[in-house]
Amino acid sequence: MWTIQEFLLSKSAIFLMGNVKCPSLALYTYYSLGKDLVKRADLEHYRMRNALFNVSPSSMDGLPFKIFMATIIQLAALNNATDARDKVYGMVAFLKSKWPDFQLPAVDYAKSVEDVYTQFTRSLISTTKSLWPLDLVNGPVGPESHDLPSWVLDMRHPDRLAPDWLFPNRRGCFSESQYKSPMRSYNPGQLNVRAKSVGNVVRTSTRMPFWGSTTRERPTKEMDLARTACLSEWTAFAIHLDTNEDHPSSPYTHLASSKIPRRFRLRVEMETPCLGPNAHALEAFTTELDYLRLRHKPEDEVSVNSLLSESKIRAKQKRKKRKAEKDSSYCDEQPRAHDMCRLFLMSTGHLGESPGDVRVGDSVWVIEGSSFPFVLRRRGKHFLVVGKADICLLRSWDAGEPSKLDGDPEAHVIVLV
Repeated sequence: MWTIQEFLLSKSAIFLMGNVKCPSLALYTYYSLGKDLVKRADLEHYRMRNALFNVSPSSMDGLPFKIFMATIIQLAALNNATDARDKVYGMVAFLKSKWPDFQLPAVDYAKSVEDVYTQFTRSLISTTKSLWPLDLVNGPVGPESHDLPSWVLDMRHPDRLAPDWLFPNRRGCFSESQYKSPMRSYNPGQLNVRAKSVGNVVRTSTRMPFWGSTTRERPTKEMDLARTACLSEWTAFAIHLDTNEDHPSSPYTHLASSKIPRRFRLRVEMETPCLGPNAHALEAFTTELDYLRLRHKPEDEVSVNSLLSESKIRAKQKRKKRKAEKDSSYCDEQPRAHDMCRLFLMSTGHLGESPGDVRVGDSVWVIEGSSFPFVLRRRGKHFLVVGKADICLLRSWDAGEPSKLDGDPEAHVIVLV
């Protein structure tokens, strides 16, 4: 872990390969240009290092703090450390060099791992005045339990972090809002937040596989097959809802057809109810997986509304299909946007996904200071953070804006533990 800081703070980083000296930029250029040949899982690790290495103090003003910190957190989780506290302490000097005003926890090995990680997460919240660190929080999968509060970032293991949704197409369904709730509590492991419940989880589907630390060397073809199998189960889940449920008040009753270009698909509504609303909704918010759908699409399927000639259409479709049949790599961000996520149905009829271990009975909340809705699980009078959620067409007039919860009669302060 400490070598990262040495690498990032050095004026010129040189890698030794036998008797050969290789500058950092030259090595990174080789990795970047040859990633389709190399296809190494650690390319992502090295890419993040190089991105941070090239950040100068003058460029920090234009670099959003949370994007910078998300890279730091992911990089720390990917690296090994004999002492888990070094995941924070090993980056203090580098962070101070970039953000002198960032109130980091003092290096004190008398503190427990829980205290260090809790203080670090609180520092991120107070510095940004938002709950964006919770976007990277990921609850345990299965019967295992964390020994940290559920809202605290756990950087000891890369699988304990949720996928970063800042870089793909999704940037949260709510506008940015400030976290105003008092952070102080009688219990340092608790976090007070103002929140509003918008529905419960009534059904769940399978969990999308992910390129976790135990599967880091998993062949890309095997991963694509696993994703395809899960996508098929999600599609069957949506079709079952469409064929066995009544949808008079479904939020997707008038959802635009999938034939509409994807950039307009969630904005356009039809005047007449569409067939298969949940299937359309699923397709609309999993566009990153369209390349898997395209692999099974017949080549002779021609759009009658196209202005192109049939031969040009066929040629274009063949090119798209050849591209779709190419296996994705570990560094392809779009296919990984849904990794680790579980599909679920809300009591409001909305379909959503979350990287957390969502279960029937969990509830979905809008929280002040966050840009994503969150799945929470009640524990006595308090709540556990299961994970952030992406919910198709959960609009502000259905759920309420986090920035307006202060005056919302249905919102109240809850305690995360």
